[in-house]
Amino acid sequence: TNDSIPDRLEPKPPIIPKFSRSIAFNKYYTHDEINTYLRQLASSYPSLATVESIGKSYEGRDLLMIKISSGGSGTRPAILIDAGIHAREWIAPAMALYIINQLVENNAANSDLTNSVDWYILPVVNPDGYQYSHTTSRLWRKTRSPTTSSSCPGVDGNRNFDYHWMETGASSSPCAETFAGSRAFSEPETAALRDFAVANKNKIKLYLTFHSYGNYFLYPWGYTSALPSDASTLHSLAQQANQAHVSAGGSSYTIGSSTNVLYAAAGGSDDYMKGVAGIDLSYTMEFTNSIYGFQFPASQIQTTVSRFFPAVRVAIFNHDKANYTPAYGISFERFYSHRDVNYYLHDLESIYPEIVSLEKIGKSYEGRDLIAIKISSGGGGKNPVILIDGGTHAREWISVSMTLYIIHQLVEYNTLNSDLTTNVDWYILPVANPDGYEFSRTSDRMWRKTRSLTYNPTCRGVDPNRNFGYHWNEGDPDITACQEDYPGIREFSEVETRSLRDFAMAYRHKIKLYLAFHSFGGSILYPWGFTSELPSDWKTLDDLAQRVNRAHMAAGGENYTIGSSTNVLYLGAGGSDDYMKGAVGINLSYTVELTNTEYGFILPEELIYPTVTRFFAGVQEFGNYITENFQATKN
Repeated sequence: TNDSIPDRLEPKPPIIPKFSRSIAFNKYYTHDEINTYLRQLASSYPSLATVESIGKSYEGRDLLMIKISSGGSGTRPAILIDAGIHAREWIAPAMALYIINQLVENNAANSDLTNSVDWYILPVVNPDGYQYSHTTSRLWRKTRSPTTSSSCPGVDGNRNFDYHWMETGASSSPCAETFAGSRAFSEPETAALRDFAVANKNKIKLYLTFHSYGNYFLYPWGYTSALPSDASTLHSLAQQANQAHVSAGGSSYTIGSSTNVLYAAAGGSDDYMKGVAGIDLSYTMEFTNSIYGFQFPASQIQTTVSRFFPAVRVAIFNHDKANYTPAYGISFERFYSHRDVNYYLHDLESIYPEIVSLEKIGKSYEGRDLIAIKISSGGGGKNPVILIDGGTHAREWISVSMTLYIIHQLVEYNTLNSDLTTNVDWYILPVANPDGYEFSRTSDRMWRKTRSLTYNPTCRGVDPNRNFGYHWNEGDPDITACQEDYPGIREFSEVETRSLRDFAMAYRHKIKLYLAFHSFGGSILYPWGFTSELPSDWKTLDDLAQRVNRAHMAAGGENYTIGSSTNVLYLGAGGSDDYMKGAVGINLSYTVELTNTEYGFILPEELIYPTVTRFFAGVQEFGNYITENFQATKN
């Protein structure tokens, strides 16, 4: 397969929905059909989904809440989502259903969302009105409870919450569409949602209520034009989610408080959730533009919901910076494909353009993009550079995770690590051998080499860490194409190693430190690999490695072995670290063999996070050393 990204990187395409046999996103469903689907999910995925009737509507319909979680025993933060409070806004329940479908039936692609957060989703808050809009009056808005006017049943559920109820933007007339009810929480539907939210208020950290139409991303207050004290936080998160929506092909939403963007309207659910239930991050989404109004075509459901799903991801992952994990599904509880890695890099460039840029440094033999990320928050291009790569050997998946964690910390935790990006620029190539990496994921878990053709048609690939042009093939010139450490027919025979060579050469006067991540063995190695003799500056290399190892151990990591590649491991000419030091002139050149020998190359996913977080302390020491010795003011 070819998963390359074109020269001009395009926005990440919407996630392709995975449909069950009973639901799709090209039609609208009745309330009964929705509840049947929820019960089907709970039956088919009992370890992931449960349903609870939180109450009944006026006409006796179950208000089914689906709870989605893949662990945590109830200790995780929760997200509360509802939809369909206004009966005619059919796209709102469709959006809720798409989220449910992705979290449950497409959990393999979205497990990061259910591993860290519990989800409470009520697809239809107002089932009586929703059903009435399906059978009798398409533009019906309210509930269906009786009022003092026999000819005008129903209450506007989004004016019926008891926070500044009836103060503004609501009517006391039963025949008005914004009739707020005879009292706050007069409706069993709003009372049921209230009771559930209050019962779980200590867990719920984010509230989303879905409506239509207008393309708005709204936050409180609705009862006043004054802004909440944390308006900047609310606005910033909405902007990030909106950017994700735009990157997925959606239109840009207008962002602001309900009163200032639309109109004053007291008694809304978002105001109540923030003002009474204490859910600080409380939002109303108004989906779709005004072309179709409330009667949004079913043919456009799939496009709308799939484009907005990335915004939900950003809202979830950015809702709590203390427990922040990357946008769009990159976490450190699983390994990712090369395509997903490149998507992640592009997402970061889109969301953080002030500190992130991408450079496609070449294509692999099979046509996959070799994308390097450049991270900098200062220096005007004059900062010293640290060059990092991972994934040279296909089966060493933890090396890719390590590069991703460094990127994640430098970019998405930049407020904590700005010292590392202000005085040093970071160039990182997460997967140096994407063809081999993908082959190890799909066909042969222990594959090591590239996937190029060799003189032997039955033995493909070259060991890229024997293919660099510095004392190439000096150790054992008789290695055959069928051996794992085959160095190639000539130095730099591989397009992947040539691309890294050219990239390093282009910035050779700026790069002051090179790190190549591998596994396994628990060692920090420096040149040479072609000889047991030590470089003249071995003491500097050794001292810095010792400093890094101490930081790693202080963070809870293992004690790594330190020394030259040949003396610690074995002779291995043609390695990238030797080339970077001997030919490019990067004096501080290292190979890091992550993890101990217990699991070999097949490191369990549950050990990704402790491995990368502990060694990041060592990476920080590398960065500090470059800042201390090479920052721009000292050049």
